[in-house]
Amino acid sequence: MASTRTTARAKEIKKKYAQSKHAHEGHSHKPLNFPKGFLWGTSTSSHQVEGGNSKNDWWKWEQKKGHIKNNEKSGKATDHYHRYEEDFDIIKKIHNNAHRLSIEWSRIEPEEGKWDWDEVEHYRRVLKALKDRKIKVMLTLHHFTNPLWLTENGGWTNRKTPQKFAKYAEFVAAQLGEYVDFWVTINEPVIYTVMSFVTGEWPPQEKSYLKAVKVLRNMGKAHKRAYKEIHGELDKQHKKAKVGIAKNMIS
Repeated sequence: MASTRTTARAKEIKKKYAQSKHAHEGHSHKPLNFPKGFLWGTSTSSHQVEGGNSKNDWWKWEQKKGHIKNNEKSGKATDHYHRYEEDFDIIKKIHNNAHRLSIEWSRIEPEEGKWDWDEVEHYRRVLKALKDRKIKVMLTLHHFTNPLWLTENGGWTNRKTPQKFAKYAEFVAAQLGEYVDFWVTINEPVIYTVMSFVTGEWPPQEKSYLKAVKVLRNMGKAHKRAYKEIHGELDKQHKKAKVGIAKNMIS
């Protein structure tokens, strides 16, 4: 049985709700108009949705028990790799006019200095499918995952990694630049650094403030180099590049 205090509180809440409802009944709400060119979009990362990204560090890390709750693995994920057209039809149906996605570095460059042209063509089809639907493309080049060959050579702690990343960025810009409206070089470098080298929860699961400083510095250098390479490559194509970095914001 409810107490007298509980009953009184319930009546008070009901009364306030009735007053609020009455106060709004006489008001007409005008639609909120967004400025011309405003972008409504969704965002994905390659490893989260594609499935089958077996040549990056996260895939290898997932295989060891205890790294992920219930020992789950990305596996086929949502099979976006094969079902991207269906997915893009959905975002068109919900009136998105922009989409942010990442391409998988380990697919494009599975071995250092060796480009996989079949994967380049795959991503060309993916980006073209977005453009055919008149959806603006925001392309991310690095979204937390690294090729295994890069990891085996020290990953982002290696001072040569910014140069390797810039070479990859230049290649992607040359091959896929005609389909991209906005470029994101690196997704949330601070988050990557903290989770991988401070708390040690993500691969390579190291806790080292010294390495964390190196990683963040190298990511900053990589962004700067990639920025220049993308602009330089798209200048050749007579296309203006819009290049930035994804910064996590905490309010």
